[in-house]
Amino acid sequence: QNLVAQQQGSQVPAPPGELGGGAFKRRRGLNKVFAWVYLHGFSDAEAARMEVEEVTKAIDLDPLFYDGLVLTHLVELGMVQASPLYVFRPELLVNRTAVALYAPLLAAARRYGIEVHGFLNMVPSVLTSPDSDLTNTNPPRSWFNANVSAGTPMGPLIETSVAVAAELGLSGYSTDDETTGCPRRLAGESEAWFEFHDVWGEGLRRNGLQLSTAVQAMSWMSVAGEKGTPERMQRSSIDRFAVMDTYWGNSTWVANQLRWYCENENATALPSKIVAGLYPAGNPNTKVELFRKLEAVQSICGRGKWEKHVWIFDIPGALAVQAYGDVWVPVIRAWKLKGEEVAHEAAHVEG
Repeated sequence: QNLVAQQQGSQVPAPPGELGGGAFKRRRGLNKVFAWVYLHGFSDAEAARMEVEEVTKAIDLDPLFYDGLVLTHLVELGMVQASPLYVFRPELLVNRTAVALYAPLLAAARRYGIEVHGFLNMVPSVLTSPDSDLTNTNPPRSWFNANVSAGTPMGPLIETSVAVAAELGLSGYSTDDETTGCPRRLAGESEAWFEFHDVWGEGLRRNGLQLSTAVQAMSWMSVAGEKGTPERMQRSSIDRFAVMDTYWGNSTWVANQLRWYCENENATALPSKIVAGLYPAGNPNTKVELFRKLEAVQSICGRGKWEKHVWIFDIPGALAVQAYGDVWVPVIRAWKLKGEEVAHEAAHVEG
């Protein structure tokens, strides 16, 4: 009864210890809501603590609303010098200050069966300097950048990623590299970026972990040896692409952005990887307009039985906007309920 009441909007939290994360996981449907937890006040310990407290409180009040959280500052990706000298390798490092800060939120996520992913805002794949030949398709080697095709060891990154996930209870990792906007424009650099994610993603998948990335303006990207960028995205080991192009504009704009990713005849499996990004604090919407955007997610990228995702940028930023509670949460909750009904119907038919 408590769970049903919460899914319908009750503000009564479940009694501590009454239900574990597994019980909440079983109630989750095909329509998923993730949110980036971006701590605006991370440099101010008290401000950051208050932000974590606000997010944790929101989750306690509505445990079934969020299916996943992407936590900033929790982990870092560093290039570590190993033997032989001047051979650098990427490794995942833990920010212990952030771990302590996030402790209440991590506990709430475990309590309610919410996925947690570590966030990285840049990957050290090769980036050609601005004054270099812009037609270059074979980026130069760099001691401080990972170039998989040139032999950069990726095993240590996979090993440390798996170890950190086990320690912190993470479901995976998510990147957001906007170095050149899309995140790479030149064909050689684009392939270096994809190769880095592919090797890392394959290693994570072998260990039951996920890899996602936030992208935008992918039509700017040049890809060598492919029919186009959507095909390369489909072939990659990245599990989900969170599309930031849908942050802005009205429902028509959002639908057009999603069509570029989801209606390519040479990448028919790509829609199962596409996530629509939403930005409540930066792009206010009426209930009708937001409903139309979610319908676009469902109709354009949700034709199969796979999960449909919207990712919110960001909380606690969104929680500070009154319209988030008045408009966004009720509409998104209704969309989530529709996904739960679909999942239950499918289970009934298959049973």
